[in-house]
Amino acid sequence: MKEALFKLREDKRFDVLKINLEVLKTEEDIGEIFDYIEEKMVWKLDKEYTGAVSQKQFENLFKKGNLDKPLILILDEFDALSEDAISAIVGAFRNIYMVRQEQSDKPTEEKDYLLHSVALIGVRSVLGIENQKGSPFNLDSRKIVTMI
Repeated sequence: MKEALFKLREDKRFDVLKINLEVLKTEEDIGEIFDYIEEKMVWKLDKEYTGAVSQKQFENLFKKGNLDKPLILILDEFDALSEDAISAIVGAFRNIYMVRQEQSDKPTEEKDYLLHSVALIGVRSVLGIENQKGSPFNLDSRKIVTMI
């Protein structure tokens, strides 16, 4: 994974971030999880902190204007999060994916959202998670890593 990360960072068309989420394994508050991810993003990208504590605010982090160029986001230890947190985060990514698909006639840097790719890394299968609200993965599981 380190080699892939270094190789991705060589491509100056993209910002590439890897955020480790293992520290959040006991966090139940989804707003705190959104906020933690934002804190890491703004620190690494030298952006302004907004305090994203809702799914809508979290999605807004990835809009053009809030990011300077397309982002490749790697969330390591993603499976350490609670099922509700996984569902909320992936739900946000799916909404972004749907908007980007509607703009498939535009180059990635001209789309409303600049979240270009997401990699969800973990030791257990996140795709197997089921909850009472249904699976957040309403996409072909082979596309989850490159869905955006």
